[in-house]
Amino acid sequence: MNRSPVSLSMVLSCVSIAFGPSIRELRSANRAKPIARARHAACLIADELTGLQKTTIGRNLSGRDYSTVSHAIGTAAELYRTDAEYALKVDTARDAALQLGRTSVASRLADIDATAVANRICRDLAREPSLVSSDQIIALAVRVLDLDDAAGATCRLLTELDEFDRQLTAASLDGSLWQSIKAITESLASTLAALGYSQKDNTANDSHDDTADA
Repeated sequence: MNRSPVSLSMVLSCVSIAFGPSIRELRSANRAKPIARARHAACLIADELTGLQKTTIGRNLSGRDYSTVSHAIGTAAELYRTDAEYALKVDTARDAALQLGRTSVASRLADIDATAVANRICRDLAREPSLVSSDQIIALAVRVLDLDDAAGATCRLLTELDEFDRQLTAASLDGSLWQSIKAITESLASTLAALGYSQKDNTANDSHDDTADA
């Protein structure tokens, strides 16, 4: 969960005001030059201020991947150095987001807590789904994908620990510590298996497409 006082929602709101395109357009797959350039700025500012991972930023912008967001940040940084008007708009949006994060309005523009939304839905399955907003659905989808990445990384870690286990004799570690490590890894392996993750067959599934415009 993002703990920065500046949320992605704040960044998009401020970039929308400074550059012109609507928040809906910034989130969309539209690659028209004015929208793409504003989106590049949003990626740059979000990367600087929100504390969110690039993958999470991209998933909130029509499912863009890590490399696309990185490319957008690089493009925005270059435009910032070479285009005075663009730099002024970036500074305006950045300063506005920082100020907004310090006001009482910040709580209303905070990034949605997807876990809280999911818990609310599960407490009242018959009623709550009809009350979920499109922004909350996006937040839930991003959260699921982020957790999927984390689960995949955990599987890879467990695979490495298995190899470590084979190469290192239990006698070289304190017995109680070794048993604790084994218990934790076995519990993780069991939980992930129940979720459909295969420790032995798991491979990284990141797909980084190089695109000219984000």
